Formats: sequence, C-alpha cells, structure tokens
Amino acid sequence: MGEILTPTAATVLARLYAEDARQRADELPIMQRTRNIEHESGRFLALSVVATGAREIVEMGSSNGVSTIWLASGALLTGGRVTGSELNPERAAAANANLAEAGLGQIAHVRTGDARDRHGTGPPHRLAVHRRREG
Repeated sequence: MGEILTPTAATVLARLYAEDARQRADELPIMQRTRNIEHESGRFLALSVVATGAREIVEMGSSNGVSTIWLASGALLTGGRVTGSELNPERAAAANANLAEAGLGQIAHVRTGDARDRHGTGPPHRLAVHRRREG
C-alpha cells in the first residue's frame, strides 16, 4: 500500500507536528498544549481503519484534529466517516478548520461536548480514545 495521506493532509499534519514541537520546546504546561499522537501512531490508526474496512469511526478527545486527520485519511479509502468529540470549544473549532484545510471536512467533523452524548444509528466500527493520564 502506498502512502495513506493525501499531499494536502500531509502538509497540514507537518504544520501541526511543527506547532506541537514548538509547544514542547517552549515547555508549555500539558494542559495548555495540544495533545497530538506521534506520526507512527497516526499511521497505525489510519491503517487500522483501512484493514478493518471501518465506515463509521468515533473519536473521543480530538484536540486540534491530528488524530482525526489520520482517522479520516483511512476513512477516505473505506468510504467511511469520522465523528470526533472535544470538550474544549476552541480546540474543536481548530480541529474542524484543520480538517477542512486537509481536504477532509466532508467526511470528518469534531463536535464540542462529551462523546457519551453521541447520536448515531449504531455502534461504531472503530473507536479511538485519547485521554491524558493523571499523575
């Protein structure tokens, strides 16, 4: 299988990973930083979507949309959709802007609020949960 990312999505992810690196270099407290998965973990998520043929993907804890872009990149190949959730309204808005910039806004959307309030027609095919460990 070739590269799973479109060139547009790869460009957006490169920018987001650079922003994450700056936040870490500036030693921003974890509660102020975006929480992004590593490149290889993202690739794994996208490939998992493709390998399982997932068509309805739910993500809990989207932050600024890095993992959502990876999931949507896999969903682009399966004809699926991604619904993310983020408690922080600013991060949810940033995630949706990043998805649109990546060319994935038609198949992925991040909602503000608790993922437990998700409205769907049935269980998702793939569920990605991102939660910061306490302590």
